[in-house]
Amino acid sequence: MESSLIYDLEDLQDTPALAIQSTEDNIVDPVQAALLDRVAQKEDAPVTYKTIEGAPHILQKRSHLDRLCNMTADFLSVSGVCDKR
Repeated sequence: MESSLIYDLEDLQDTPALAIQSTEDNIVDPVQAALLDRVAQKEDAPVTYKTIEGAPHILQKRSHLDRLCNMTADFLSVSGVCDKR
């Protein structure tokens, strides 16, 4: 868990971040991602937490990949990350 983004939240105060968790992930425990979300909210860090239902750690199904792409595109358009130069 030492490699978790949780330990770097104070570095994210001015940088929006997107955390996407597969609910059937057998590599990264979904509890860790949910904890990240709770800590980010408590610290008022701009972290958006999303899940891909039924997906394993490595996305292979087209439906899971489409969901990932849509979540990422939505985040980038709403967060303004792509507008910063």
